[in-house]
Amino acid sequence: MTGQLHAPLDLSPGEEPRFSLNRRLNGSQSQSGHFGEEKNLHLPGFKSILYYTILYYTILYCTILYCTILCYTILYCTILYCTILYNTALYCNILYYTILYYTILYYTILNPGEIKVGVNSLKSLHGGVLIETNSIEEIEVLGKEIQTKCGGELETHIHRLRKPRVIILNVPEDINADNIEEAIIRQNPDLNLMKGSIVPKFTYVTKRMHRNAVVEVGSETRKTLTHRKIKLGWQICRTDDYITATRCFNCSKFNHRTIECRGEVTCPLCAGPHNLKECKSDPTAHKCTNCETYNRHNPTKKVSANHSALDKGCPSLQTILERNRLNTEY
Repeated sequence: MTGQLHAPLDLSPGEEPRFSLNRRLNGSQSQSGHFGEEKNLHLPGFKSILYYTILYYTILYCTILYCTILCYTILYCTILYCTILYNTALYCNILYYTILYYTILYYTILNPGEIKVGVNSLKSLHGGVLIETNSIEEIEVLGKEIQTKCGGELETHIHRLRKPRVIILNVPEDINADNIEEAIIRQNPDLNLMKGSIVPKFTYVTKRMHRNAVVEVGSETRKTLTHRKIKLGWQICRTDDYITATRCFNCSKFNHRTIECRGEVTCPLCAGPHNLKECKSDPTAHKCTNCETYNRHNPTKKVSANHSALDKGCPSLQTILERNRLNTEY
């Protein structure tokens, strides 16, 4: 508030000077002569207070809940990690002492030199010991010696190779699993085969309606039968080694059957997530799921995956077949 003095310019004779004092309120006196302008003070209502209160407690509750879940998650993961670590350490400890026990037992009780057995390697395998020798005969001698001296403490299992299988092509309709062995022996006396040397397994018909038979034989019988022609009924049939890979028609991978599969449906043509009947891919877009899996695990030794999983020249299939050959007693 400022005060100003105003002196009149014209004075009448004998009139005393008069002074008037005017108050001017800067920004506070309105034109109507009232001091100050009326202002409305807006206070929050009940709904606003309720809204912000609920919002506050909601945020507080969610924060506490999140922190609680986070704490329990960290606690659970810590307990799980410690449990796995403890079990791993316990397993390694048990495995170490098991191998140590078997090694001490092997070198103190068994003497390969006395039984004339040459041991190529001695490895740990699933809580046991894997012993490799030069021949199956040496393994059998060593197994008998272990059973004799350590039968109450050690159990032996001799890994034996698979017996060879031979496929006989274009067999007659009247030849089946019941009479195929007798027919081969009678009609092919020059082979000098004995009864019991051929075990029929199954017969099947190809897409071209050719009927084939698969038999299991010993290594010597296999040498006699394969890569030659034999007489069966009124036909002369070719023979060959029967080597195949177990294939799953659900996930298109090897070494298990469809009823044992735990994988996802995979197309054998394009490796997509659908079955073979639903595939509409072009042959140029074929992909092998097995070769793609191999390339992911072997980035420095990649193979071509631009083929279907049904391709007979598939590198993964050829690897399985070669492994089966090595596990067969030829």
